[in-house]
Amino acid sequence: MTSFFRYPAFWVVVSALGGFFLHSYFSLPLFWLVLSLFLFILVAVLSFRRNRLFFWSIIVVWLAAGATVHALSFDLPREMVLREEGKAITIQGNLIEKNNRYFITRISNFPSYSPSLLLRGGDFKPEEWGYRVCIHATVHTFNSCSNPGVVDFRLFWGRKRVPAYLEVESWEVISPPRGWFSLMHRVEEKKRGFLSSWKKELQGEYPWFSALLLGVKEQEFEEKRDLLQEVGIYHAFCVSGLHLALLGGIIWFFLNRITFIRRFSWIGTLFFTFWYLLFCSLSPSSLRAWFFLSLGLGGKIKGRHTLPVSSLLIAFLIMFLLQPEVVYDAGAQLSFASTAGILFLMDYGEKFWDKKHFLLKYLGRGVFLTFSVYVFNLPFLIFWGFSFSSLSLLGNLLVLPLLEAALFLSFLSAFLGGIAFLRPLFAFLLRSALRVSLLISAFLEEYVPHFFWDFSRMQNQLWGWIFWLSLLGFFMFLIRRERKALIRGSVLMSALLVGGLYFFLPPPVEFWVFDVGQGLATGVVEKNTINFIDAGGIIRSYGNTGEAILKKFIHYRSIEEVNHLFLTHSHRDHAAGVEPLLEIFPDLAVLDFPYCPHFSRFPLSAGTQVEVFPIYGRGENDQALVFRLTLPHLRILICGDIEEQGIRQLMEWGEENLKAEVVILPHHGKYVSNVPELLSLCHCEVAVISCGENNYGHPSPKTIELLTELDLPYFITQKDGAICFRPALRSWEVKKFGKGRI
Repeated sequence: MTSFFRYPAFWVVVSALGGFFLHSYFSLPLFWLVLSLFLFILVAVLSFRRNRLFFWSIIVVWLAAGATVHALSFDLPREMVLREEGKAITIQGNLIEKNNRYFITRISNFPSYSPSLLLRGGDFKPEEWGYRVCIHATVHTFNSCSNPGVVDFRLFWGRKRVPAYLEVESWEVISPPRGWFSLMHRVEEKKRGFLSSWKKELQGEYPWFSALLLGVKEQEFEEKRDLLQEVGIYHAFCVSGLHLALLGGIIWFFLNRITFIRRFSWIGTLFFTFWYLLFCSLSPSSLRAWFFLSLGLGGKIKGRHTLPVSSLLIAFLIMFLLQPEVVYDAGAQLSFASTAGILFLMDYGEKFWDKKHFLLKYLGRGVFLTFSVYVFNLPFLIFWGFSFSSLSLLGNLLVLPLLEAALFLSFLSAFLGGIAFLRPLFAFLLRSALRVSLLISAFLEEYVPHFFWDFSRMQNQLWGWIFWLSLLGFFMFLIRRERKALIRGSVLMSALLVGGLYFFLPPPVEFWVFDVGQGLATGVVEKNTINFIDAGGIIRSYGNTGEAILKKFIHYRSIEEVNHLFLTHSHRDHAAGVEPLLEIFPDLAVLDFPYCPHFSRFPLSAGTQVEVFPIYGRGENDQALVFRLTLPHLRILICGDIEEQGIRQLMEWGEENLKAEVVILPHHGKYVSNVPELLSLCHCEVAVISCGENNYGHPSPKTIELLTELDLPYFITQKDGAICFRPALRSWEVKKFGKGRI
């Protein structure tokens, strides 16, 4: 157990994270978590001299602590808020603003880990930041639609500890900000005033100044986001360790030049960097850097040598206990990963560059640092769907020094910009540095050959993992320089790559039932083409599903052509998504009920076809088209919203024409008397119900009861997410996306 005493921070962090994530899948009552926490603390104290028992007791203590943090910060608040779903409530809390959105936090009746609730409606103003308010509103949970390449809003906001939103009816101020909120209110006021004054001085370069110095990204900056990402310098505009290290270094340098306060220079450094942290709105990456700086300075003052990695882990643990949502924050993950890459690998880099020549040393250090960082953070870039550019190396060597100079000038302008005759000089230098940075970036992007991977696309994720594994193998060889290690690493990476191909390389053909809420949208994907049958409608939180879901799926799968779009009928929940698709594919053939008055067959490719059965009933839902899609080893019957009369007409086509292994049940799972007969006639093996939140009672409990009695496997998009059917050898398999996996 000596490894525990040598690296306690590592074991504590791993155990806490293990308990946190385990509890997200296997929830336990809070009482038992707290009881086990105190029980094993007692066991650890009593077994201090017994290494093995002490080790496992501490591990269990931190497992329980991590699980308790999850229960208190995510589970308990979510349960309390969801009990009020759809109700009109009156709630008190503090008003805050983040990224032009308003939230209420420190809500009454939440003693610890109070969640935040998103506010929709209400005429809120930035000047009211931190005020204690009373809000009369209706509680709504975020709609959840899980599809490839599409944000699941319930998951997205839930990971930020925002379990619901409020539709504001009215609100009033109870009291001005107090305590912490009073401090932050003043900071926000000062920040707005500071940025406003420099906006006049810097004019066109102001958006890059505000993003570089404080991470405040305005519309003009966002318009250049693609350029900065393609050159690989976007990270410089996200407040991180680079900013805190530079500011801390400047303050430390000047304070150490003043003899009578030299002993307390570390206090001044932490004080001023903390104020900068507040001005950056306590962003996770800057908070991580401040904790890391504090631990490093504290160890230096006390004369204790603490491993930098241990300081990094302790900083993470503190952040985790204060803000558990940091575990899910992409910026925080990238910040920790980049710092870990520098700490772990820079020690090995000293032998790879020439220390006698400044230029060679600078180039060698820059190259090795860039590769070190990407070894650690590339998996997070791929996972979160960010991007990678081969221009990163040149960007870090040529543009980043200019941005560091601009950042240095920005800090000086904050301290000395109040001096009248210096302000124009700082403005000129800042404009020049930022302008040259953008000019060099534009030149690199246009004239230097490079590759750019957008990891929001599925095929680029595959190439990204291949590149990362190659990079990892190269570094393993550089560090170890052992033939056996290289062989073992190559075998392991090959096995991982072959396994990964199964998940990332799509089969020749797939059939998707998309999760579009209370509606229906399906698609047949073959290589880089897709044919849709229905296109969904308009749902809460997402808006038009054609825009918010289907177009994003097309981007994710790098689809270049949409050949046909078939419609069962013209109701909005099946057809509203057509218009956004026509915007990007104006020649798209839309085939609906008037176009197909008789039975028709449409070959989609050599191995797939769609058969069209027109239904002529009295009701609107029974004046429709029913489709049977034939894929290799799989037939799918798509029934639209037909009712009892429509089902009766459909069955007149006979068993041979309607055989289908998969049936998309009619009308979102509504029960009608002849549904059992239809399922029997089709020889159905799997049923799918496409539905979302609704006031119609879909799917009907009688339908679910029928499927259970028939022992027929079924999927519901509302609880399972998007459903994918794909060939497997001479059969087919089913995959659920997002909300559950099988």
